[in-house]
Amino acid sequence: MSKVIKIPFSAPRAKPKGTLATVCIVYVLFFAALACGRQDSSTAEKGDEPLSSQESSTADEGEEPTDAQGKEGKGGEDHSSTYYYYYEGERIFLQQITDKILLKFAPDASKEQLQILIGSDASLKSTSDTYLEGGSLRIAVLESKDGKQIPSATIEFFKAKPEVLSAEYLYQYNGGKLQGIMNEFVVKLKESTSYDQLKKLAEQNNCIVGEENQFVKNQYLLYVSKLSDLNAMQMSNLFYETGLFEFSEPNNITFNAFDV
Repeated sequence: MSKVIKIPFSAPRAKPKGTLATVCIVYVLFFAALACGRQDSSTAEKGDEPLSSQESSTADEGEEPTDAQGKEGKGGEDHSSTYYYYYEGERIFLQQITDKILLKFAPDASKEQLQILIGSDASLKSTSDTYLEGGSLRIAVLESKDGKQIPSATIEFFKAKPEVLSAEYLYQYNGGKLQGIMNEFVVKLKESTSYDQLKKLAEQNNCIVGEENQFVKNQYLLYVSKLSDLNAMQMSNLFYETGLFEFSEPNNITFNAFDV
């Protein structure tokens, strides 16, 4: 089982020295990591983005959000990419990795059910980043055996299963670690934005508002229905572009985050 860290999307950081002797999965949960990461970005290395997100907009209520289309992305990304999220008001462009997919499973599904499900497509094989034990984060990374693109119909097949909460291709930032999106994104309301506005917007877009972050006032985790036409990254962009939020960013999983 590879090391996995659950964080919002971020640019790759400098790799630490050495390797971990034990095999583990590391959870950096919404209620703790995001709060600490947004307190003070000055602790980040010069030229390096902090692991967690920063407040990203200072526009007044009613002002159109900044259109970052065409702005230079961080790390020299391909600006023609349609895969991006917002960080400090700019679009961070990502490459979609189409020979690998990330499945997130319901917590009440049995391990045996999940093993049968991930073995149901003979063209795919599970990787060491698969974790089917009990807990809030149960995932599988599947890759094509021939290295070719996994058809979108395969993703839809998995999405249709009740055990699956989300199914998406993996992504990569500027040639760095592989990252996977789930069905979650994080928002922080502007002072002028009410909770009722958040809830109405969520209902309009088939999202569920989770609990408020216990450390950061007006910061919420949202869940996207797998029936939605938009995934969590696209949905977080939609929310940010309303101008109602200081930031709106997808939660993700970064694989082998601490490897040299």
